[in-house]
Amino acid sequence: MIERFRERRNPEPLDIIQVDGRWGQVKGNSQPTTIKWLDDNSFENIDLGKYRKIEQFSGITVKKMRDEFTETELENVWWGSEQEKHPHLKLLVTVFGRYVKDPTK
Repeated sequence: MIERFRERRNPEPLDIIQVDGRWGQVKGNSQPTTIKWLDDNSFENIDLGKYRKIEQFSGITVKKMRDEFTETELENVWWGSEQEKHPHLKLLVTVFGRYVKDPTK
């Protein structure tokens, strides 16, 4: 049986998104969305309703987009506590899409 990826309107917890050129990981599903920035491990709450999704990926993982990330960003991707024994799991985290600030909002 072929498994199809369901289209999603919004990123889910642990998804990777790029916001104004900066990679972050979604930490929860609250509004505003809490983002852990992968470049410095800082956190920020962002209202994604004020951003425009310019690209959405379907079934794309960090592994497939590895060249888009710095080594620091790759180190800061989080899968879960299982990655301590199986570090390759972080490469299986989903990359959801890219956003830019919408000047009209």
